[in-house]
Amino acid sequence: MVLTVPHLFRPSQILDASLDLLPNARPLKNLIKVRFHQGTAEVLARVALIGQDILAPGQSAYAQLRLDSPLLILHGDAFIIRQFSPAITIGGGRVLNPNPAKHKTTDRHALEAMRSLAAGTLEEKIPVLIAMHAQPAMDLGELNSLLGLPDAELRSVCSRLAAAGKCIMVPAPLPILVLPQVIDALESETAKRVEGFHTQNPLLKGISREELRKRIYSDLPLEVFRFCLDRLVEKRRIRLQEEMVSLFGREVQLSEQSQQVKERIEALFLQRGFQPPSASELPDSIPSEPEEVRKIYFWMLKERILIKVSDDLAYHRSTLEEMKKTIRASFAPRAKFGVAEFKELFGLTRKHAIPLLEFLDRERFTRRQGNERILL
Repeated sequence: MVLTVPHLFRPSQILDASLDLLPNARPLKNLIKVRFHQGTAEVLARVALIGQDILAPGQSAYAQLRLDSPLLILHGDAFIIRQFSPAITIGGGRVLNPNPAKHKTTDRHALEAMRSLAAGTLEEKIPVLIAMHAQPAMDLGELNSLLGLPDAELRSVCSRLAAAGKCIMVPAPLPILVLPQVIDALESETAKRVEGFHTQNPLLKGISREELRKRIYSDLPLEVFRFCLDRLVEKRRIRLQEEMVSLFGREVQLSEQSQQVKERIEALFLQRGFQPPSASELPDSIPSEPEEVRKIYFWMLKERILIKVSDDLAYHRSTLEEMKKTIRASFAPRAKFGVAEFKELFGLTRKHAIPLLEFLDRERFTRRQGNERILL
């Protein structure tokens, strides 16, 4: 048994290890079952030799030990193995990675990683452990669940690695370690995704942050996503506009046909003033393909050339600004006015007056009090 504080270490049933077989032992076959001893613990384990099918007596190999029961083991811990039956000692070794993914016995990448973990310094081993992690990012807590170092020592080592450019420490409550090549790949994929979105949606300002995060960063901490966006902004590769992400310097470019439709819609809304066409009747009012008219109409709403005041009603932004100026010129601050006065001021029917008054309330231009409005 191992006694420790909560939430620091993690028991594991899979270990990457270097393994030495005693000269007087029998040849060790791949995937054979053995007795695994570490500290006072004894569990049965299967030995998956990496890169070879059999281990000769007196020879060494890299292996993945798959335990029948979980144990708490750290990098560098020594162990011995005994034959399943009879229970005689046949070899031992050291733990290289206490919590790896399950490898195929032919995985050459895993073999190279184990060699690095067996021979390198601590500064050389940490990037390898990060690279072998299930996710391409690892916070200091996860790393220390493998190493078991004093917190100050671990932070010092990781700071030196970051200063040398061998890893990147992403700011977070527990700093997150990411390899530089992973950050570069994430940034490249992010810029590529934003560019592709613009190609498919030429009339939209950009892709939403949340959609971008789900498509590329869904398995990563939110801090890594924000870190990559901030770096791309600094490099002038993207631009952030509230919740939208777009390529730096990109402006929406309308085709000649779309520009004509936009001008016709805008002219119609300006001409109709306080009694504009509804969204449902607009396609019949513009001489163009109905789908194109709807597309440009919704683009104008996103660009706030037109301002939506209800589900089926929008106004040109200059018309609404003119309306606000007229109200301020007609009523003193904190003055009250009713629906009838508002209708008379602009020559409106109730169909248009009520949605406009509710819009002004939402804009905090007025506040409803009973059946009247107070000018704020």
